[in-house]
Amino acid sequence: APGGAGVRPSPVTADLLAGGGGSSCGAEQGGARVVLAVNHSPLAIEIHQRNHPWAHHVCQDVGLVDYSPWWRRLDLLLASPACQGHSKAATNCSSGRRGTAPKHDADRATALAVVSALEQTRAPVAVIENVPDMRKWVLFDPWCEMLRRLGYRLREHVIDAADLGCPSHRSRMFIVATRSRAPFDLQLPTVDRVGIGSVFDAKADGWKPAASLPASARARFARAIARFPAAHLIPVQYTTTNTGTALDDQLGTITTQHQAAWLRRGPLGLERRMFTPREYLRCLGFPESYHLTGRITHDVHLIGNAVAPPVMRAIVEDLVRRA
Repeated sequence: APGGAGVRPSPVTADLLAGGGGSSCGAEQGGARVVLAVNHSPLAIEIHQRNHPWAHHVCQDVGLVDYSPWWRRLDLLLASPACQGHSKAATNCSSGRRGTAPKHDADRATALAVVSALEQTRAPVAVIENVPDMRKWVLFDPWCEMLRRLGYRLREHVIDAADLGCPSHRSRMFIVATRSRAPFDLQLPTVDRVGIGSVFDAKADGWKPAASLPASARARFARAIARFPAAHLIPVQYTTTNTGTALDDQLGTITTQHQAAWLRRGPLGLERRMFTPREYLRCLGFPESYHLTGRITHDVHLIGNAVAPPVMRAIVEDLVRRA
């Protein structure tokens, strides 16, 4: 395609390192047909299969999968290589250098599996998601060059999910790779921002008196109360610098840790309740019908690793619209 992305309506789509299915969910909302999902985690595959039963699921190391049966059968390939080796959290304490542990080498190597999948399938378009710090990877430029050698033109876009209607921030890099004469520049819609207060479940229980919690938590709550002295409800994240968020503002990035809570002034004084998995899902714009495991630690981990569906929906809609 000389100018467009070469994506047909209802593009036949594969989702590699699919996780809990954020990319698949958004792509399907944008009109795609997800026919293949690959992940090494049985838990991730279980959840993906529960929400996308029509897709073919492969639970295997993404780099060991034989993609040749999909030769020229895909219109779109989505991939989310592991970001742990690139993120700011990936710091080796002894050296102080980011991502120096052997585990992080293995995490980063999942990006090479994307090259192999594209070589075997020749999908005309790929959307590869990761943290912006992936650019600092010593192999990032050679990795991009491998994709170019396969005939792809690349364009990087850093997108915050809050700019597409999510009530929490999630800034990620989306590399759009197209087999076209020129790179494809996304043209995404302008969407009004949504406040974090919209995710609150007034019926959820689990409230505890703040006075019964550890001193570190009480100190964090005191800073939030000092910042919002008249607020009846304050969302707080258990991170070093967080001092609470206004209900009409967006929450900070949701992580794989269960560390977001609500503060309220109850009949017995200040009370705290942790976010529910459903509230975490709403933070990333998942539909209310999305199924989870029912196990809080597993659910938060899956959500914390997920792509925000509204972002992928907007990307796929633009690829199809301007094909």
